[in-house]
Amino acid sequence: MNERRAVPRVEVPQPVPAKIKAALPARVLDVSSQGAQLEVTTCLRPTTSCDLRISLPDGEVTIRSIVRRCRAWGFGLDEKEQKVLLYRAGVEFQDLPPETLARISSHFLYQLPQPFPEAPVSDDVELEFLTEEDGAPHRAPTHTGPVKIKFDTAVFNRMMKGHEDE
Repeated sequence: MNERRAVPRVEVPQPVPAKIKAALPARVLDVSSQGAQLEVTTCLRPTTSCDLRISLPDGEVTIRSIVRRCRAWGFGLDEKEQKVLLYRAGVEFQDLPPETLARISSHFLYQLPQPFPEAPVSDDVELEFLTEEDGAPHRAPTHTGPVKIKFDTAVFNRMMKGHEDE
């Protein structure tokens, strides 16, 4: 397969917990100096801006990102043993500070990049139940700790004003 990326990406050797928009649990699957591929339980709309929070051994980093693609990938189990649809999302980092890139590089990008194939994209794909290498059901990213939701109060106030006019 012909590699289309501007920079090589590195597959993460073990699951790395992350959050999108401070509340949505995610798992980093691979990373490059310009973006990452994530596993999430909610479809993310392409061209949407978001904050990606990645948990590293030496603390959390927050990276402003833009969702470039998102598609259904397969089924897994959530923390309640319920079947959930999992998505793979590609995000592009925006204005990545040099110190954050250095931290990411020290944890992930020290490996020699190994290109790996991406699954073919098709509209008529039948999704399967994903399993781990040992045959156990694949687990969805889970919430850990308190959930924080940030929103712009100006947008909320405009929305509420619109309802008053009805």
